[in-house]
Amino acid sequence: MRCLPRGGAYGLSPPWSVTSVDFRQPEGAIHFEVDCMAKRLPCPSCGAADQPIHDRIARRWQHLHFFQFRAFIDARLPRVACSACSKATQVEVSWARPGSRFSLVMEAFVVAMCQAMPVAHVARLVGVSDDRIWRVLKHHVDQARAKEDHAAVRRIGVDETSTRRGKGSRWALLKNSVNWTRKQIDTMHWLQRSGLKTARAWRLKEALCRIYQQCTDPAEAERLLRRWISWARRSRLTPFKVLSATVRAHLEGIVEHFRSGLSNGFVEGMNSQIQAAKARAKGYATTANMTVIAYLLCAKLRHLPRNPWLPHHAS
Repeated sequence: MRCLPRGGAYGLSPPWSVTSVDFRQPEGAIHFEVDCMAKRLPCPSCGAADQPIHDRIARRWQHLHFFQFRAFIDARLPRVACSACSKATQVEVSWARPGSRFSLVMEAFVVAMCQAMPVAHVARLVGVSDDRIWRVLKHHVDQARAKEDHAAVRRIGVDETSTRRGKGSRWALLKNSVNWTRKQIDTMHWLQRSGLKTARAWRLKEALCRIYQQCTDPAEAERLLRRWISWARRSRLTPFKVLSATVRAHLEGIVEHFRSGLSNGFVEGMNSQIQAAKARAKGYATTANMTVIAYLLCAKLRHLPRNPWLPHHAS
């Protein structure tokens, strides 16, 4: 191929330039050879100017696909032999971050795809392992979180979510009874007749939900909550005994909901996004991976790499 693309497509600047393009049809890939034309460079370690190049080490980065073909940037990275600090240090490149085997543009594309698709699907499209995609996501999510400013935060919402699958009755236990399917109705009728602890726990949960659904007067809400606390303490269910103690300790703040109308509905909405992502991906291998996805989808991080397919002015 004789026509060479401009270096701007890769984030190149002098002394780097594209010197050749090799289309390898059996491999289904295009390789762009990039060379540093300089004979002497500043020391990457101490900054001393005009130092000789010690040697060059071959490296490869995966770049955005060209049509249906994978694309790679191949370069021989100079190591500068510095007379000032006596170190031989490899130069960094402008098109990729240190330690990565993706170009910066490719990483931005990966992050953008993972906001809409399961990581496993993205990995198959890119042609790499899931682990490489997770490493990219973790790096950029951690970086973006570190740059966020929370000085203006005044309220914090808290909700729980699961990381793994459990008992078949879970969804029936969580759903409003008016929305149960026939199968869930049968399951719950059996459960309530079973005498299992789960049935008692469900009745306690439903009673607490009704307080929130039906009460509009703070004084009435406090009376019903105190009655519920007494019931939960006598339930012989350790989690509910612990919960009743928590409700009693924070009763004043809980009753404030019935005055102010504030709720955790916004947090529940984020939880729904996380659960939908988990369903699409059929779960995540580790809790750390799920945490990364939760931040990526719900945190509205402002410092993630820009999607290369969007205009520069788009957010």
